[in-house]
Amino acid sequence: MSGCTLRNKQVAGHNKDHSDTAGVWRLELEQIEAKLADIPLPLKTLLEPQQVSFSAIDGTAVMRIYQVRLTADEVVLFYQQEMERMGWRQLSFFVGQESLLVFERPTRSCVVSIRSGRQSTELMIVTGAKMAD
Repeated sequence: MSGCTLRNKQVAGHNKDHSDTAGVWRLELEQIEAKLADIPLPLKTLLEPQQVSFSAIDGTAVMRIYQVRLTADEVVLFYQQEMERMGWRQLSFFVGQESLLVFERPTRSCVVSIRSGRQSTELMIVTGAKMAD
């Protein structure tokens, strides 16, 4: 998935004064948060600074990276249980050094990547419009 970070977008596309740039960032972050509203987060989750991306192609796909103070197994179990409660259907999963869970809704797909770290677990969520069948 092609994407660019908000930090890179700021440098490349926003050479106005700082207040204009901050306003653009806030608007983009609000739009990204709205696209992730139906994806649950475990308690003890921290957002990684500068780890926000969006699709450079159509603007419908977004990615966020978090640090979670739970084990990778606990995070996998959380998503297997909670995504269904939020209306997502699990399509597939792979559990290993990096666990991948794939979910869908009628018009959207979501990939959850979970990696064990030394003191926390890295959680990456990527979601966007489903490709037409």
